[in-house]
Amino acid sequence: MYYADNRTTGRETYNIGIGYNALKGSTTAANNTGQWNTAVGDQSMMANTSGFRNTASGASSLSANTTGSNNAAFGGNALTTNNSGAENSAFGTWSLEQNTTGNNNTAVGSQSLRANSTGGSNTACGSYGLFTNTSGQENTALGLSALKMNGIGSYNTATGAYALLANTNGNYNLANGYKALMNNTEGYNNVAIGGNALNNNSTGAFNTAIGHYAYPTAATITNWTGLGYFVGSGSSNSIPSRSAILP
Repeated sequence: MYYADNRTTGRETYNIGIGYNALKGSTTAANNTGQWNTAVGDQSMMANTSGFRNTASGASSLSANTTGSNNAAFGGNALTTNNSGAENSAFGTWSLEQNTTGNNNTAVGSQSLRANSTGGSNTACGSYGLFTNTSGQENTALGLSALKMNGIGSYNTATGAYALLANTNGNYNLANGYKALMNNTEGYNNVAIGGNALNNNSTGAFNTAIGHYAYPTAATITNWTGLGYFVGSGSSNSIPSRSAILP
């Protein structure tokens, strides 16, 4: 709190800074009007000026924050580059590290939502969840590396380790199960429920697969529906719409 506004009258800061350069603030002391902030760790919340009700615990956590408010960062480099983003929660080393203006994101797990910059209303729970997301909105990733490669895709839900792993800009996908829709890149409006369901789909759309290993062999098939264990073997892209039900 080296440059904290130290006027003898006018206001209280209610700030707590513990650690080298914690809540150091602007060199113009009068600019440091933020209140109810808690910074613990080397360079935590170092640049804060008017941001308020932030909590940072860990080296360099929220270190670039200036005006962002109501953020919580726990872990080294958590929310490091955030400057005006608000209502974000980061728990884990490097979580939400590159967020700048994104709001209402929740990242739990090492490097979850690490590359997010402007994306908002995303939730990642699990290491590397939504790791490369930059501007995607309203995605939910639960599980190790779920939606890891997502960049600008939005409104996706992935539950299970590696679910929707390769998705980059596909939208409105639902994957529930280990490696479900793992290789999807640009496909959209797909539903996969079960381990490895729709595992090989890349750009296909409007497909529904329910069951372990339920997927067509073609990676770009559209309007396909499969229900059952291992259903779909032998399907080809020459049949654009196919339904199969196995015991």
